[in-house]
Amino acid sequence: MAAPTFVAQYATAFNASTSPKTAMSAVSISSGDVIVIVGAIEGGQDAAGYPPAYTENGSASLANVTESTAADVAASSCATYIATASESITITAARGSSADGSWYFGANAIRFSGSSGVGNVVTGGGSGSPSMSIITTQANSAIVVIFTDWNATTGTQTFTSNGGAGSATLLTGYPGDGVRYGAAIAYYADSGAAGAKTVGMSAPTGQKWRGIAIEVKGTAGGTTYSHAATGGIATGGAATLKRTRASTASGGVSTGGTATLKRAFANQASGGITTGGAASASKSSGNSYIASGGITTGGAAALKRTQASTANGGISTGGASGLKLVKTVSGSGGIATGGAAALKRAFARSASGGLVTGGTAPLKLVKTTSATGGIVTGGAATASKSSPGQNSHTASGGVATGGAATLKRTQTAVGAGGIATGGAATLKRSFARLASGGLSTGGAAVLKRVRAYLASGGLATGGAAAVTLTAGAFSYVASGGIATGGSASLRILLHYLASGGVTIGGAASAYTWSSVTALPHGDPAFARLSSVAAMERITPLARVA
Repeated sequence: MAAPTFVAQYATAFNASTSPKTAMSAVSISSGDVIVIVGAIEGGQDAAGYPPAYTENGSASLANVTESTAADVAASSCATYIATASESITITAARGSSADGSWYFGANAIRFSGSSGVGNVVTGGGSGSPSMSIITTQANSAIVVIFTDWNATTGTQTFTSNGGAGSATLLTGYPGDGVRYGAAIAYYADSGAAGAKTVGMSAPTGQKWRGIAIEVKGTAGGTTYSHAATGGIATGGAATLKRTRASTASGGVSTGGTATLKRAFANQASGGITTGGAASASKSSGNSYIASGGITTGGAAALKRTQASTANGGISTGGASGLKLVKTVSGSGGIATGGAAALKRAFARSASGGLVTGGTAPLKLVKTTSATGGIVTGGAATASKSSPGQNSHTASGGVATGGAATLKRTQTAVGAGGIATGGAATLKRSFARLASGGLSTGGAAVLKRVRAYLASGGLATGGAAAVTLTAGAFSYVASGGIATGGSASLRILLHYLASGGVTIGGAASAYTWSSVTALPHGDPAFARLSSVAAMERITPLARVA
């Protein structure tokens, strides 16, 4: 179990009779927050209707409404409120309907987060030093206590406990004034193991008291909840942050240095999830439902087993960092790796910025249902084994590799920007059902086993580039035609319609190739041959009238 977290107190004045009084005025609270309201009045009788009564405007209702009163005492009362949604709440306290209109009274609303609810509520009273027993129902509960004093005994208020309740934190009340009454309010942050606890006061002595104790339960499973963390959740240096939930973490979740962040949940992490240095954010198959700033790792940081239903800033790694086993249902900023970073087994159902690797970074086993920015590798990066069931259903920016990059086993159902390789890049076993920008290679690039059902920009190779073993690879419609240049090689190609015709130049070769229909610009009948190009074992072109 994990103890609840004290967030704030909201106290009214206790030295005035004005009624009603506002304890919380339009305060923003988060779903799951627990508010304990305790109040006191200087008089009371052996009947209800004297202590303060409470009202609220929230989506839930007050519970555990309890009065502690008797003849000739300063009476007290309490109520609890558990937020069922993030909201703005106002809580007021009014003098009891039977109370004298001149009596002083006041109230304090004490707010906790990371709580699974309210447990036991007990009342008591007597003369001398206040003392009450409460049996907590769950380990690590907090206990809120109020004692009122009819004798208005002056002096420093000191709380005590036994049974493992721990030390108390004094809250705003009304120290005895020697004339009217006194009210002492405190909370015990963590009462330890579930069971009997005794809470009380050792000073001032000689009180005639009434009291209420309220158990505020913590969370199950050792999980820490930060329901409203405006500045986010952050660790630094060698810090460790484990099993953390942030229902609303406006500043995001971040680690620095050699810090570790594990099993983290952020339902709303506007600043995203970030690791830095050698930091590790791992086993966070926790869900980051809304991570507007995306998910980022830096240096040698590792980010593993992370889910982000909406990561508007995308997912990116830097340096030698690793990003593994990541699911992103919506990653508007795409998925990117940098340096020697690794991005493995990543899913991006909607990655508007596409999938990008840089330097020697590898990108493996990636699924992108919609990658508007396409799939791109740079430097010696590798995007490999991404097709066994890997579909990039919409890759508007196409598929491209650069430098010595390798892109393997990739499927692109819609690649509006086409498929292109550059430098010594390699593109293998690639499928593009719609490649509006066509298929092209440059330099010593290699493009192998490629299918393009609709390649509006045609199929082109340049320099010493090779497009090989493409039968099995069909380009059913290549509006820009088929062209090779330099010493490029185009082999074993089936091509049904090349509206821009067929052109080879330099020492280029086209082998074992057939085209049912070739429509070169200016000559609808035959392919154009030039320079010292070699044409071997080529099926004759069909003449089109």
